[in-house]
Amino acid sequence: MREALVSTFVEQIKKFELSSSKIAIVGGSVEEPEWKSLGLSLNQLTLLNFESTGYEREFQLDLNTNNPPRIEYDLVICNQVLEHVWNHNSFFQSLQSLVSTNGLLW
Repeated sequence: MREALVSTFVEQIKKFELSSSKIAIVGGSVEEPEWKSLGLSLNQLTLLNFESTGYEREFQLDLNTNNPPRIEYDLVICNQVLEHVWNHNSFFQSLQSLVSTNGLLW
């Protein structure tokens, strides 16, 4: 199932020029297939996680509170985290505040 979703993701996202975009992965790692499939530079990537993975550009983010970093991203990828969220309103407000005006949320 995830392979099909990654395929759809790549098909849709490749329509946008992301070579100089700021990208965030919420609740994941640099090994996420969605990220890896884009073939972009790690310099563009920030991780937003509950717990540290040791990645140099990583922020702690509690998705149950509306307190995200004051940075906007051109693409925010969020997979397999909704089941860890108990405050859905704050979660979606946090996600919305992370996405730039013309940005994309996947």
